[in-house]
Amino acid sequence: MKKSVSLFLLSLFFASQAWAERFAIHVEDAVPGDSLILVGDYNSPQKSNAPVLILLHGLGSARGEWAALVRAAGRRGWGTLAYDARGHGESRSTAHGNSIDYQNPAYGRNPAFWRGMIGDLAKAAETLRLQKNVSPGRFVFVGASLGANVALNAAVNSPGPMAVKGRQTTPPLARGLEPRASTAEVDPRAKPGAPAAVVALSPGMNYAGVGTENAARRWKGPLLLVAARPDAYAFQSVHTLKDIAAHPRTQVFALEAAGPQGAHGTQLFDGKLEEEILDWIGRQTASR
Repeated sequence: MKKSVSLFLLSLFFASQAWAERFAIHVEDAVPGDSLILVGDYNSPQKSNAPVLILLHGLGSARGEWAALVRAAGRRGWGTLAYDARGHGESRSTAHGNSIDYQNPAYGRNPAFWRGMIGDLAKAAETLRLQKNVSPGRFVFVGASLGANVALNAAVNSPGPMAVKGRQTTPPLARGLEPRASTAEVDPRAKPGAPAAVVALSPGMNYAGVGTENAARRWKGPLLLVAARPDAYAFQSVHTLKDIAAHPRTQVFALEAAGPQGAHGTQLFDGKLEEEILDWIGRQTASR
């Protein structure tokens, strides 16, 4: 069933995005002594200094779930990069011909495998910067479900003025959800690479060992949190994250009903929500 859904998402995406450029991201040492090849589709921005959205799907899905948002962004002349997460879709092959699949317990039950997605997103942004000469200040990290948790953590760990030192403290609602405190620090010598903003659709306090509490406390840029009430865990999580978020421009889109496809992640897209998200991004990036 999951395979058929993934194939449907891929076919939908390819049918609607024939102009997209196939984009490869090489992640060194994703497995010992080997590099993982992440596969995505890049649509270059058609306007000078337009935002470039880097899109990461949720667990068990594929990049095709972003088709509606990619189309909407394209109508505005914005750029997009949607890629398959490690072990998903077409991002299963290594440089040495090995295969990585999230459904393989050797990977799926390994917390380091999922946390590695944070570095993957940072690598995707760096590859865009180097190959397409896109300034990191034009990037907007957009994630759904697990991808939302990854996007927020990747933003925090991107070197630049918006990523700051920090330590986690746990409020009662989120107690026990984060695996452990983080004292990661940003190297002040690193080149600026923080995105302009982060959009998180249906994030959770913790998905697959990737927590968000510490990241929300440390992120110093604009943050949009989106969830629907029928998705109780994500709905509760966005309000908790809003309360602890560091940036005053953190905003919640709290939806009372599910979308046409469901209540979680990109299932919420209904033709209107996509435009509201892009409008929000436009306001955050207008001065850049």
